[in-house]
Amino acid sequence: DVTAPVAGSLPPALTASVQMTDAPQAASRETAALRSTMVKRIEWRIGRVSERLAQAKEAANNIGDEEALEPLCSPPFSAAGFDNLQLQLYPLGYRPRGEETCG
Repeated sequence: DVTAPVAGSLPPALTASVQMTDAPQAASRETAALRSTMVKRIEWRIGRVSERLAQAKEAANNIGDEEALEPLCSPPFSAAGFDNLQLQLYPLGYRPRGEETCG
């Protein structure tokens, strides 16, 4: 998409612009958005989950129980019409980072 200002005599409080859209690209975006509205179930497979759980337990033993551990994050995805969703898995459960946050 290209947006360009339009020259002309307009009142100072108004501006005008023209937008040119690449039709195939716009159709592709609309198709992807329509497909994401049909997604009702997400499946995320985590490779080597046993190893990752063992690493998380070892890290918890080394840094202490009070330190919050970082989650495993899924790749971003679209579903039910929402874009850039992401799942987070805390292998040893969620731990709050401070008194101001809830867990």
